[in-house]
Amino acid sequence: NVDICDGSEEYQEDDAEAYLATEDHHVNASPSHSQVVFQFLVGLEGTGHHLHQNIYTKSDAHELVTDFGLLPDTKSLLLSIWNKKRPSEGLFSALSDISESDEGEWWKEDTDKIDGTKLFDRLVGNLKRVDRKARQKLKANQSLMPGKDLVIAVNSGSTGAVNEVSPFLSYPLLFGPARSLQYIDLDIIYEACTAANVRCQHVVSYRDAYRVLKSTTMNRQFASRHIQLQTLNSMLKVVQGQMLSQPEGLVACWESDEGLSGGVRDLGKLFGWEDPDEFDEFYASIF
Repeated sequence: NVDICDGSEEYQEDDAEAYLATEDHHVNASPSHSQVVFQFLVGLEGTGHHLHQNIYTKSDAHELVTDFGLLPDTKSLLLSIWNKKRPSEGLFSALSDISESDEGEWWKEDTDKIDGTKLFDRLVGNLKRVDRKARQKLKANQSLMPGKDLVIAVNSGSTGAVNEVSPFLSYPLLFGPARSLQYIDLDIIYEACTAANVRCQHVVSYRDAYRVLKSTTMNRQFASRHIQLQTLNSMLKVVQGQMLSQPEGLVACWESDEGLSGGVRDLGKLFGWEDPDEFDEFYASIF
């Protein structure tokens, strides 16, 4: 329903848990006054994640994240959400690890393989660590004008480690026997943001349904058209439900097929593009 839119190199799991254990949950600045904000792109696969990557990686926000040395920490944050190499160590990838390793009706079985509390705390610890480092750098460098935000686009594909992480966190994510369950739950993400006392927001991407189906079954063979149609229909309902459950965190909606009129200028502003003409010229060069 488009109407809703109008309203280090190695993953160090112990570091995040130790950071969570030793830091008080109330950091120096309250979330509402912090200039650092974590942004999540929510959208079906095939709705513009690679284009979103191009926009963010050429932005002032990404330049600051890079200059501040935050990319390895952002990678660790991504791994605590979805770990491609070690699925049991990611909060949302753990389910796929169970489904691929257990035979039979795995969804009916109790398991002690996954400690959900530990995985949640790891995510909280990584959020706290990235936020603290970013705010320290901003304070030391006076890099942003008052009232401006440093957007850390978590799943923008900007970490440069595509083979190690799942950079886009699309709905659904990757392959496997449980694709309809392979997505991040925005409600849990916001719970983690609250526990970490950090600011979080989300952007929704959408696209003509036929173009999404063409992108994911003809241009790329994620599944047969019949199966993909059923899967994407389920995922679309999930995305709609999460938009309704977290309306206060929604900052932009973007229809990637519509060019400059599809909401992409809003993304540009969030990422630090101050000159509209400069952004329009850049966008025309990539779309």
